[in-house]
Amino acid sequence: MSKGTTNGGRLRQWWHEFNAKPVPYPTDPGRAAVPYPPSKRGQRHAFAECEEYLLREIVHAGGWARHVNARGDLTFVAPWLIQPWRIHASLTDDTKGRGPMKAQMQEVVDWLASHGSLRTLSDEQRNELVRSGEDERAAERRTGGSPYDSPEYRARVEDMYREWDRDSWEVIPVEMLHVYPHLADADQDWHDTAVRAEEA
Repeated sequence: MSKGTTNGGRLRQWWHEFNAKPVPYPTDPGRAAVPYPPSKRGQRHAFAECEEYLLREIVHAGGWARHVNARGDLTFVAPWLIQPWRIHASLTDDTKGRGPMKAQMQEVVDWLASHGSLRTLSDEQRNELVRSGEDERAAERRTGGSPYDSPEYRARVEDMYREWDRDSWEVIPVEMLHVYPHLADADQDWHDTAVRAEEA
């Protein structure tokens, strides 16, 4: 019998697995290198949920910027971007409406902004992002989409997308690494940013 299939081997394997330290994910909340805002116990849970969902988008902010810039219709180069209201909508769907409120998501955004890792865009840039998103979705509808969606439903969905585009925030990668140094291991974008920051 092989070592792994004996009773002793299985017991050792179970013991190692049981006592193994879990490997944290880049999107795990509570790993910031800066102080968290003071909050009560219930507020901490909501803050952590929002932080986790925001981190999921922050990790891919560089890829989203490349997608937006590939449209080729902006007068500025889109920086790394996240859309907190889109993220909140995803959180609401996942929790069936029982998760944190928008105001609680905004608290995390404001906390990150206070550390210089998120920055608002100008009104002109936000308006351009809205127009660019409208054009992209219009092109997608011309090549597909459900013919059974009512005009009212399509209008509501379009309003939602516009709100998400209008609520875009710029991610400042170097400052975000000060808040979350572990993002350097998240993907190639973050690794390259961390290397450049060290060399500067």
